[in-house]
Amino acid sequence: MKVYKYRALNGNNIDSLKENYFWAASKKTLNDPHEGTYSTEMIDDFFKKISSLEKIESSKDLKESFDSLEKKILECSIFSLSKDYSINSLWAYYADNHKGICIEYDLEELISKNEPMYQHFDINYVDNPLSISMNDVISENIFKITIGTKELSWSNEQEYRIVSDIPEKNYHRSDAIKSIFFGLQTSEDEKENLMRILANRNIQFKKICKDNNYYKLSSHNINNPFDVNNKITENEIPKYIIPEGKYIKDEYKEYIPYLYKVAQFMLSYSDCLELYDINFSQKSTIENPIIYANFKEKNSIYYSRQKLFIVKNMGSA
Repeated sequence: MKVYKYRALNGNNIDSLKENYFWAASKKTLNDPHEGTYSTEMIDDFFKKISSLEKIESSKDLKESFDSLEKKILECSIFSLSKDYSINSLWAYYADNHKGICIEYDLEELISKNEPMYQHFDINYVDNPLSISMNDVISENIFKITIGTKELSWSNEQEYRIVSDIPEKNYHRSDAIKSIFFGLQTSEDEKENLMRILANRNIQFKKICKDNNYYKLSSHNINNPFDVNNKITENEIPKYIIPEGKYIKDEYKEYIPYLYKVAQFMLSYSDCLELYDINFSQKSTIENPIIYANFKEKNSIYYSRQKLFIVKNMGSA
């Protein structure tokens, strides 16, 4: 899934692109004064009924659990994105009136480095705050109702939201950044500077365009003149990384060149501190071969991580 972040071209935002992180902001710093607003009417009625049944201890325990959840909601960190790169008002408000950029991320790669630390979902736009029930608390649906709900007038932003257990700086995989769109008024110097900084990252740069016959924005591709081909040769790939042909199932032998293509990518991949092995995944089928790479990943909370590659999406080997 592709998601988008509109940004001004300032030092902090350029650093986040260079260092591969996103900033999960505190809920209280966001620009919606009703952020996280919800009704507790149903919950309040529930606790009143329990108290009337004289189940004091049960009521106390449940109330403490709910208070703990409310505190978690209050203290959570949020990264807000959009599902569209061509929203005029977002270019104006968040991308310095078209002098900035819009970043296209692959959602899976954006969260996969530390995935258990995140919840993510579409924003639901409503006329009035939703009321939460004890069922919502028990089913852990409470974040979608509170943090995942906004007032209807915000709906043009088409927001997709990541809620993080990691405050502020959250590292992501370097190939999470798929494209960068330059605004209508991004200066040539700013474009050149960013393309130089992000050269050889397999990032597609694009320029926003407008059509005077419609209130719509489109884009066209820009070649990065600073990209240099530093491809690793097969002779530079350690022999232990790829299994010998006799250990590969017959139905996958024709795809062996893709194992080397994955190895070439991983050995030049900035997130890969050490490459352990590459092979065909158990998720593979004859119609849809999938290759895995096990590696030590930079800035991950885990010692060993795995990255999957779908052969049909990899072009020619």
